[in-house]
Amino acid sequence: MIGLLALVAVGAGILGIVEMSGMMRDTDHLMAVQSDLMVPMETIDAHQGLAQAYVAQLAAAGSSASKAAWKQKMAENDKVIQDAIAAFGATEGATLPSWTTYISDRDKWLAARDGQLVPAAMSNDLTTYDSVVSNVSQPIVDALKGDIDALQGEVKAISDSVNANSDSNFAKAKVILISGLAIALMVVITLALLTTNAITRGVARVKESPRSTGAG
Repeated sequence: MIGLLALVAVGAGILGIVEMSGMMRDTDHLMAVQSDLMVPMETIDAHQGLAQAYVAQLAAAGSSASKAAWKQKMAENDKVIQDAIAAFGATEGATLPSWTTYISDRDKWLAARDGQLVPAAMSNDLTTYDSVVSNVSQPIVDALKGDIDALQGEVKAISDSVNANSDSNFAKAKVILISGLAIALMVVITLALLTTNAITRGVARVKESPRSTGAG
């Protein structure tokens, strides 16, 4: 009986450790979602806004030197976005539906920027520039914003799922560990009772022994 209780207590302890390990893995996963998905996604969103502003500055610049400076800023900003895209694309986020849509829409915007907006801005053809912004670029920009919003929702869903799994593992571990402690307590109490009974019987036999000798 005691051996069985002890075995159950040990098993409960092992199961509790397994559940706690799962909770720690979930914690690591949550940290990865924050650093590997959310940070690059926020970088992409912020620098896409800069990309649009830099094109506008390019169009507004008066001198060739000023235009060259804004083109350089555009190139540097593109590098930041591209690095963030590569970082996000190397994670589980690359399989999210909105990510594929975002990449497609970004390619469209780059084609419109480099093929239409920049040439119009460089030649100071502001009529063409404004027309391309309104009829070509802005609809794509709106689509990109929608892609990022959808992507944020999908990343949040991953985070929520991991959180829920972590909470579940914690609840299981708590139940298992409490059960194990209860069983261990039963083992201790049982051992104490058995020991007490054994001592009591021994004392009783010692007391009976003189009586038996006297009677003899």
